[in-house]
Amino acid sequence: AHKTGMAVFPGSLNVALDRAFDWSAAELQPLIVPFAREEYGGERDILLVPCTLRNLRAQPAFLWTTTTAANGREDPWVVEIIAPVGLRETFRLRDGDEVEIALL
Repeated sequence: AHKTGMAVFPGSLNVALDRAFDWSAAELQPLIVPFAREEYGGERDILLVPCTLRNLRAQPAFLWTTTTAANGREDPWVVEIIAPVGLRETFRLRDGDEVEIALL
């Protein structure tokens, strides 16, 4: 099992991509860090994909979703990003700003 080794800011940044993000893509599977929730009474895994935000000083971050949300989004081109800092505040982001995401 992977360890993230990163504290996470209590909030996320939604980013609209230019195409749908396919959480089930074969090349993505080795990058996904699943977290089973059975011990908390949940039935969903949380999927984490490590990335860096290139134009935000290469900030380490994760794309994240639950398995249920990954399979049933009405807007599959939107991804949520979590990071150890508040991205909007730290980088003075506003709606419509571009964020370059590089998967690790």
